[in-house]
This record gives sequence, C-alpha cells and structure tokens, in this order.
Amino acid sequence: MKTEQELFEEFQLFKLFQQQQSKPNRSLKKKLNKNDAGYGTVYKLSGNRKRGYTIAKYATLGEKAMRKQYQIAYVEDEDIGWKALDILNKELDGIAKSGSFLEYIAQNDGKTTKHFYPVYHILNTNFEPNISHNEKIQYVETPTFKDIWEIERDKMIKKEYAKNTLINYQTAFNRFESIHNKQIHTIKLKDIQPIFDEQMHIGSGISKLNNMHTVLSKICKNAIRFEHIEINYADRVEYDPTNHESNEGEAFTEDEIKLLFKDNSLAAQIILIYIYTGMRTQEFTNLTKDNFNINEKYIIGGIKTSNGKKRIIPLHDCIIPFVINLLNVNKNNKYILVNKNGRNGADYYRRNIFKPLMIRLGLNHEAYDTRRTFATISKTNHVNDFARKKIMGHSIGDLTDGVYTSSPLDYLLDEINKIPTFNE
Repeated sequence: MKTEQELFEEFQLFKLFQQQQSKPNRSLKKKLNKNDAGYGTVYKLSGNRKRGYTIAKYATLGEKAMRKQYQIAYVEDEDIGWKALDILNKELDGIAKSGSFLEYIAQNDGKTTKHFYPVYHILNTNFEPNISHNEKIQYVETPTFKDIWEIERDKMIKKEYAKNTLINYQTAFNRFESIHNKQIHTIKLKDIQPIFDEQMHIGSGISKLNNMHTVLSKICKNAIRFEHIEINYADRVEYDPTNHESNEGEAFTEDEIKLLFKDNSLAAQIILIYIYTGMRTQEFTNLTKDNFNINEKYIIGGIKTSNGKKRIIPLHDCIIPFVINLLNVNKNNKYILVNKNGRNGADYYRRNIFKPLMIRLGLNHEAYDTRRTFATISKTNHVNDFARKKIMGHSIGDLTDGVYTSSPLDYLLDEINKIPTFNE
C-alpha cells in the first residue's frame, strides 16, 4: 500500500505530465547554432491564408549555383511545420523512411511547393548505394506530368508569353489527359506515342501537333534537369500531319499573286516567300539567319517529322531579293520573323503580318492558303511530283537511283523555277 506522500508525488508527476502535453512542442524551435546549419526553419507568412506557415530549407539550385532559402511546403500550424521539418531532416539523414515528410504533410492538409522536389533531390544523399541511377530517381515520390506543366506554365506567364500562345499550349496540354496524374518517371514512350497517333487519326493539323510537341518537350526538359527522368521523349515521338491536312481554304489566284507583287510591302514580300517555298507557317517563323544560304539559293528548315526535318527548300529566283530584304530588316535578331519582344511565333505572323495585309488588299485567305497555293501552282506548272513532295516535306515512298539527273539542289532549283513569276 502506497503512503500518502508517495500518492502525492505521483499526483504531482501526473499534473506535470498533463501540463507538458498541453504545451506546444517548442523543442524543435531552438535557436540554430553552428552545428544546426542547414536544419531549416518555419515562419509565418503575410496575410490571411489557410496555410499561413511555410517550411524553408537552404539549397543550391540552378546553373549559377546560388545558395538561397527555398519555401518547400505550406502548413496551417507552426508546430506542424516544425514537426514536419524534423521528419524531413531525419528522412534526409536516413533515419526516417523515404516519403515520411510527404505522408505527414498530406495527413495534416499541408501542401508542397514547386521547390520541394528539386531541393529534396539536391539535399538527399542517403540513397541506397547499390541501386541504379534510374532506381534512385524512383526511390522518392516524383512530381506528376501535371505538376511539372504547372511550373513551366508559370514560367511562361512570368515571361509574358502572348495570351493566345498560352491558351494554345494549355489546350495542347489538355490532350495529354491520360497521363496528367502519372508520376513523370513512370511515363514511357509507349504512353505518349498513342496520344499523338490519336490526334493524327482524327485529323489534327500541324499547329496542334507542334504545340503538343512543345509542351511535351518543356515538361521533359524540366524533369531531366531535376533528374526525374533521363530521356526527352519529345525527341523520340513521331508524328506526320501531312497525311491529314485540312481541305478547307483556297489557293491564291494568279491575279491575287500579281496583287501581292504590285503591293511590294514587307508583309507582301513575306507572304510571297511563303507561296514560293510552300513552307508551313511555323516552319518559317522557326527559321534563324543560319538556316539561309543565299549564294546557293536554298533554306535548311522544316519541323520534326520523318520527312520534313532539316530538308532542303530551294529559293525561286523571284523571291531571293525579298529574302535578302527580310534578313537585313531583322539583322539584329536571331529569328527571321520576330514580335516586339524579339520572340518568334506563328501567331504573331498571322495576327500582325498576314491578316492586316489581307484586310488592306480586300483578300479572303487564311495563312495556310499559301501552302495550298504552292501545291497548286507547282502542279499546274508541271513541277515533278517527287520534287514537289520533297520541297513540301511530304511522304515520298520508295525512291529509285534514277531520280536525280544532277545534284539534289540543282535538281530542286530547276524544278522550282518552272513556276513563273506572276508579276506584271
């Protein structure tokens, strides 16, 4: 039987225990000394927010190797933040299991920031030593396809991309719906190629497919940078929109081409270059000055399709002066066509060059009609089918050794100049 003194002492200990349990756990909040460097911190954010506290860690990210403090998560309560930070540090030290921090954050309705994954991968040196690099990437939770896209989209917004461009890229991203929520390291080419195949099957044009390709490339480059994956699948995906080009629209007539020559404005010259090369809108806007060889009378250009990439496009004699003029006008820019911010873009060409001239001249055409015009006038002027397909980047099929009677460039120049100069 316990004495009254012993019972009183137990009661006092119980009260002390209760008091300690009711107090917030501040032991993690101690001031950092030199041995705690890199531990991290938790602090209150400004304003009235649901998750009013942020967890931050120092890390060295980026090409300039600048060490700075990054916010890696938001939580509702300061104590939750310090507990989460403690778990994260134990995880980085190899004491807690991988994913413990993310699990704790999720259980407490916290939210990681876009900096969490890159910071985690920089600081985590406790991977098992006997596993492959690819397994290391999969050892921790990686962001989803959608997570990375949101980061890249925010970058484009900050860089003030044109509103229509952002809308087009978001629409392109939406076409990847089947892989939106997949972790990026689990996505393979076999998941991506069918998405492009489906778009080709339903007849999507080159602009839509190119936007999809751009979005995919941006996401893959981000994932490669932070070592989530090793392959840019945008370089391996295949698509060929030339089999599904729209039949809408009409070619320019001879009288309309003559009207462009007569106008002779820079916009008219650019449209004539399109007509006499048969290039797609985005193919030409992607060109840099290095793509042109004026002395040899050709361009190296084209989009990333099996038949169109880096093809030789001969320059008709009548447009060489226009090309030289355009190169001189844009001599201080990288791209042959640029907007006011110095960026290339098909949308800029359509809105600020093509459409205004069509309105001024009273013509009813879309930008893609220049390519239709090339196909029409090359046929009516007996340009060889092989040469026409070669210039336009179409599928050619089986070739024979007897196609060329001279060098490929000489052959294409001879064929392209069968088209007359519709100029009076």
